[in-house]
Amino acid sequence: MDDKLISKLDAADMLGVSVSTVERLIADGDLPMYKIRGQCRLMTSDVKTYIAGCRRIAAKAAPVPARRQPARRGSKLVGCGYYPGMKVV
Repeated sequence: MDDKLISKLDAADMLGVSVSTVERLIADGDLPMYKIRGQCRLMTSDVKTYIAGCRRIAAKAAPVPARRQPARRGSKLVGCGYYPGMKVV
């Protein structure tokens, strides 16, 4: 039987997060919780459903633009009008 009730600590271990994070997920309504005689319990199937809902598919990376070639000495294509060895007055 896969559907069994677990504690917040066990749910935190399943998710790989802290108990306070599980408490925030419960407070936000992301994880359903069962109150049994004052104790908080979660269903393993609910935790697995939450994990499945968090899955994101990675987007393809944008192509890297080609690098600009630096201006060569003596070239008319100098960005700031200065090239090494130029006398600055």
